[in-house]
Amino acid sequence: MPVSSPSSTASPPSSPEEGLIPAILQTPDVWARRLAYATATGVFLGVVGAFGTFQAAPLVNRVAAWVLMVWIGTLVFPALATATIILGRRLRTPLWIALPLAIAIGGVPMTLGAELVTGWLIHPHGPWRGLQTYVQVIVVALPVVGAYVALRRRQPLGAAAPEPVPAPTAPSKPAPALLARLPARLGRDLLCLEMEDHYVRVHTALGSELLLMRMRDAIALLDGLEGLQVHRSWWVAADAVEGQRTVDRRTVLKLRGGLEAPVARGNVQAVRAAGWLR
Repeated sequence: MPVSSPSSTASPPSSPEEGLIPAILQTPDVWARRLAYATATGVFLGVVGAFGTFQAAPLVNRVAAWVLMVWIGTLVFPALATATIILGRRLRTPLWIALPLAIAIGGVPMTLGAELVTGWLIHPHGPWRGLQTYVQVIVVALPVVGAYVALRRRQPLGAAAPEPVPAPTAPSKPAPALLARLPARLGRDLLCLEMEDHYVRVHTALGSELLLMRMRDAIALLDGLEGLQVHRSWWVAADAVEGQRTVDRRTVLKLRGGLEAPVARGNVQAVRAAGWLR
């Protein structure tokens, strides 16, 4: 069964493709915490005999089987959830479509692993229950992976951990008024604004937050912060731009933290004049 835990961030990628592998693999200490949590969960499920396994096998077999199954889920589903967020952003695919598809795909190796483990330790002479096991995997994975994705969306994938900022030696310019509407945990390093229906998603180096307002009202609260509205739905801070790429003859800006912002054709000249394009 899938189990996940919050993970730390890695170095900033230059593109979602480059950031995908380190974001999925994570660091040894992250995996140590994940597997420790998975082990504790597996022991608990084995002791209580979850999903009708209490009468099916001795305690030692149940615990061993559940620990192995939770380990498999911990290897499969966090990687799929991370890939879903990154590729969903790149392809502009809604999460309510991408996430169930990722879980349905991940349920296949999870089901095979669960059947092998239970056939070995719990039902050594039982029938193959692939479809029943697959349905159980999906029922458990949907809320667990959904919660994991909701947590990961609060911070940009691949973003670097904030470094201590030395105390200023001179009075600094006041932060834009828009940032005062954000939670303190998001910091003040603004990357871009993204319009989502009637909301504006404010992306900082530490995460993002939705604000109920129009894009032009959000830009007015930036108090002259250097940047450009590169698309009807995107405003980008000048110091957030790391490069560019072309997708189907459309220009896309690569931003810090693995984000990407499309450039409308009518705004290409203004973006080039700002020195953001080669």
